[in-house]
Amino acid sequence: MESRALEYFREVAACRSFTKAAASLRIAQPAVSRAVRQLEEELGVRLLIRDKRQIRLTKAGEKLYGHAIDMHRLLAKAKSDVLNMQDLTQGEVEIGLPSMAGSYYFPDQITRFLKAYPGLSVSIYEAGTSAIEEAIINGEIELGTIVTDEGRKSSSQLTIHPFLATQMVAVVPLDHPFASKTSVSHEEVAEEPLILFKEGYYQRKVVDQISEKSRSSRSPCIRNKSTFHGKITDGTRPWYYNFLEMVIQDDEKLAGVPLDPPVRLTLALAHRQKESLSPANKAFLQFLLA
Repeated sequence: MESRALEYFREVAACRSFTKAAASLRIAQPAVSRAVRQLEEELGVRLLIRDKRQIRLTKAGEKLYGHAIDMHRLLAKAKSDVLNMQDLTQGEVEIGLPSMAGSYYFPDQITRFLKAYPGLSVSIYEAGTSAIEEAIINGEIELGTIVTDEGRKSSSQLTIHPFLATQMVAVVPLDHPFASKTSVSHEEVAEEPLILFKEGYYQRKVVDQISEKSRSSRSPCIRNKSTFHGKITDGTRPWYYNFLEMVIQDDEKLAGVPLDPPVRLTLALAHRQKESLSPANKAFLQFLLA
């Protein structure tokens, strides 16, 4: 059953006339008559009683007319919803975020975005940058935040939009020996007890590389998938945190000490090449890069 034939039938039933229905639809009357006749043949029932004065509906015609009205309203709503998405009066941004960027950088950005587009909502897919990149390539999400740096090449399947340059720092309590230093070497970092993110997170990869290069086997690590706050000790000395400098910008109880040589990185929004973003995701991308 074609929607066009059902629409023609609905108009004939509403007007009780093929002539008036054709005029309302702005098509030739024979086309309307032919569509309704084909609909009756397809269903195997008579829908209309045709006489000289007026068109009347059979019982089957009355039943189908009710469904045709419902279908007309549904199609009109679908069209309206799609147009509203284009106008950004409704829709959802779906974005992949690493936990640290999602906790410290994006909340303010998302708040400002939603004030600018109150009809939209935001759904967050939280994972490490490697998992986010894979999810984008596999089509699980359209848009995500990944890490780019000189030593890490992103997939050629992605279009990259850098938006924030930052660096990794040793985040320690103020009474830690590192706190008074202007920088700490990779070898010094490798000697410290570390709290790490699980595999797949950029910070974990960097510290694993540092440890491997330093060939240190004396550095115990606590591997964790979430961020710790405050002072955590093993009974003898504070633990060392491996975070981005944005984490401690407003924390007066912690010190962020740059690494030497520095580990600089760039956060970027990524999506698959040659693939159109949804209106909501496209709006968020443009908002963040503005």
